[in-house]
Amino acid sequence: MAKVPYFTVSANSFEKNAGYKTTVHAINEIIDNAYEAEATEVTIVLEVNAKKNLTTICIVDNGKGMDSSRLQAAVCEKSGTNMDRKFSSGKSSRAKYGKYGVGLPKASISQCNKFTVFSWIDNGPENSYKNGIDITDDEWINDGAQIEDSVLGSPDSSLLQMIGADNYKSGSLVLWEKLDGLSWSRARMGKKGLAPNLEFLSGRIYRNAIIKGDFNIRIVICNHSYDIEDDFNVKPNDPMFLMTEASVPRKDIGEGEVWPDENPLFQEVGGEKVEFEMELKNGDVENISVTIRASMAKKNVFAKYNNQVAGNLPHGQFAQKNVGISLLREGREVELTTALSNPSEPRERWFGVEVDIPHELDELLGMTNNKQAYTRLNTLLLEGIEGYKYDDETTNQCLKRVVKEDRNNGNCLIIAEAIKRIYTFTKRDHLNMREEAFAPKNDPDTPQEKEEPQSPEGEAEQEGTKGDSRTLPASGDPEEKKTEIEKELESQGIPKEEATAIAARVINRGLKYSVVRRSGLGLPFFNARRVVDIYLLEINTDHEFFEKMAPFLKDVEDESDPKKLLTQLSQTKVAFFLMLEAWIKLELEADKKDSRNMIAIRSDWGRMLSDFLENSEES
Repeated sequence: MAKVPYFTVSANSFEKNAGYKTTVHAINEIIDNAYEAEATEVTIVLEVNAKKNLTTICIVDNGKGMDSSRLQAAVCEKSGTNMDRKFSSGKSSRAKYGKYGVGLPKASISQCNKFTVFSWIDNGPENSYKNGIDITDDEWINDGAQIEDSVLGSPDSSLLQMIGADNYKSGSLVLWEKLDGLSWSRARMGKKGLAPNLEFLSGRIYRNAIIKGDFNIRIVICNHSYDIEDDFNVKPNDPMFLMTEASVPRKDIGEGEVWPDENPLFQEVGGEKVEFEMELKNGDVENISVTIRASMAKKNVFAKYNNQVAGNLPHGQFAQKNVGISLLREGREVELTTALSNPSEPRERWFGVEVDIPHELDELLGMTNNKQAYTRLNTLLLEGIEGYKYDDETTNQCLKRVVKEDRNNGNCLIIAEAIKRIYTFTKRDHLNMREEAFAPKNDPDTPQEKEEPQSPEGEAEQEGTKGDSRTLPASGDPEEKKTEIEKELESQGIPKEEATAIAARVINRGLKYSVVRRSGLGLPFFNARRVVDIYLLEINTDHEFFEKMAPFLKDVEDESDPKKLLTQLSQTKVAFFLMLEAWIKLELEADKKDSRNMIAIRSDWGRMLSDFLENSEES
């Protein structure tokens, strides 16, 4: 049998789906290269046509540049020149972000069909070399897709003059043409589009480099004639809200009082440095440290302003987009993982955890080639240490045993457990602060153990329990069950008094559902939780729709008044149809995949409702 090549080059050989989450992540791969080349300025030029659709993307830096041979290697996969972990030799002594040698070509092909790289190391851009590929060039592909020697060729001088890069003594320019695979087709659509998302995410990923003042990221939107339509620098986006110069909306605290720029919204509340010995592949042992920091919002940051919930204010909505644990690789954010958090839980926006990890742990913690995730660390955060424990073994005993059996595997567990510990303690402290700040005082909407059974909530709880065909496990001692539910509610952030009242009502009435009214839930009209064996429905009293539903959620004060009864019935009908119309809008405006999923959910919901009613009537 004749030999066959390991790779057969064709138009399908180039990975369009290289794992980059968005166009922003692909652009950040190019920014990484500029940072390692000791650039102090990186400009992303977004060129649009008359319809404001993106036509080309250009990333320009004033770094050290590349000679012809290095440029040729950079265009090829796994032939990059930044795969070692030595520090840069220049004045900045920056730790390198690169390692895998796939960034430039992989990122470029994921977003376009043709890319060209210009680079110069001395005497300005007019002395550039250029190289690149076009995966729509059939002749080039049929000839084996060989990367030729770099040739002399200068980038568009008008473009360079527009952004002031024509005087860069050295630098590089990456040009993406024949765009294909963009996450956003326009540079800006109001507050949406590529530019706002690039500003937000790049500001977070490179926040530590930007805040030092020796690295600037600039975004320029222009037309084909290079008339500038927008031009701005990216500000650091700190999910810990500790940087005073970070990009965050600041709202008036009261009459005339504002948060000063030098006053961060959060306060640092502790952390931990995890230190251990790591065994390297060559048998050597190296001391490694992972730094964990935690921060928490100040009371006046998450408080109400003029009867407006803080979560609905600009700074609250901004914080919602930064929910999670920020995993850094030597100062550069790799991901904002939600392995331990719930982004739909509005209270989680008011505290943050950051973990800075050295490059030596890349392989051990499952760093992906495109530097977008620590896969193994995420798995350990999600699954925890339980899968490693023997019967009757404590967490500390388990960690000591695993470290003795496999030092590196044990170190992974130690890091994950430390992160979970800091995250849990920070969340607990914030929720305790909230409980103190928002302690209810004679609030009629606060669930009480002796709540009247004829209330709408009480009737819904009873009917839901009748309509739910689940068979709950034997509860054993009711007091033990009550304590279990109460503790679980507290661990999910429910204040102690409220948790006690809910647990008592559920056990005393044998309920499978509990309906409560709560403030501070942010944008959702309701939240759903599973607590032990019961389902908890939280109605958001701060939501505008609650006012519409208010007549539906209370009894008629005087049933002998027909006009009041008709008015309440009419208001209830309007509220009911508004709720359905909101779902219709959400479903019809979703993309095809999400729309299909929502249609399936709507069908399942309808079937479940029929089952509920049938079971309830039979009872």
